[in-house]
Amino acid sequence: MGANLCASGQNARLRLSVLGLAMGLGMTIFMAEHGWERVWRLTTFLPFLVAAMAACQGLYRVCPMLSMDGCRESADGPVVPQECDQAAKAAKAAAGCVLRASIVMAVSATLVVTALP
Repeated sequence: MGANLCASGQNARLRLSVLGLAMGLGMTIFMAEHGWERVWRLTTFLPFLVAAMAACQGLYRVCPMLSMDGCRESADGPVVPQECDQAAKAAKAAAGCVLRASIVMAVSATLVVTALP
């Protein structure tokens, strides 16, 4: 209920989340191995945010940008308007949860990475 992504959109976002996580961890390992100051590890926030946002979108099948426009993806590719007001409201509520959860996860991951020796 409230989903506005088709299967291909869900798969693309889940793949993007793996890529973002790998990029954030790779940056962390590189910075730790080369002795960069901890403050520079805060730059990992962006890839962790991308990973968290894409993972939440893929798992819940909700894209906040589509929800704000009242649209959903179709299996054919183009974006079509939501059919039902109730589905559009559910998608908007889920989109808000996705945004908040993504920010919390990205901040948490960045703080853990920054605290590492």
